[in-house]
Amino acid sequence: MKHLTAILAFSVCALLTSCMSQETATKQPGDEFTRTLPHYTKAALYDKVAAWMSNNAIMSRQQSGAVDDVSASIISHGDTEIAPDGSLAALRVGFTMSVYVKDEAMKIKFTNLRRLYGSQAYDVPINDRFFRSSTGMPYHRAARVRFSSYVQSLSDYIKQ
Repeated sequence: MKHLTAILAFSVCALLTSCMSQETATKQPGDEFTRTLPHYTKAALYDKVAAWMSNNAIMSRQQSGAVDDVSASIISHGDTEIAPDGSLAALRVGFTMSVYVKDEAMKIKFTNLRRLYGSQAYDVPINDRFFRSSTGMPYHRAARVRFSSYVQSLSDYIKQ
């Protein structure tokens, strides 16, 4: 009976560890979105993205990237408060938003998701593992939803 219990416990542990993806365990929390915008040149998209970022209260400061023949990029730092569904506790988080534009398309990446405390500078590199923990995953999912709404807002701004 003891052997059967030990074998069963070992089998359950092996099954559960095989279900966990190595990418999930090691990947930096972040999100990437791609939008196709027909009939928009790279220069027009770049100008619209820069205008949206400068008019958007969540974006603290903007660093323009080089405009060249291959790609143009704009990197900005922002912060927001997120709360998972059903949670009463909101969490203030910072993030980096990078937008890469080319003719008729743009790629938006959200990286460096981190908790903010007080007036902490946005450019301090923090390896915040909280969002990879079981406690932080609901907040990471809530951040993804918020990032998606930012991408939708940017897309709507470009199309207007």
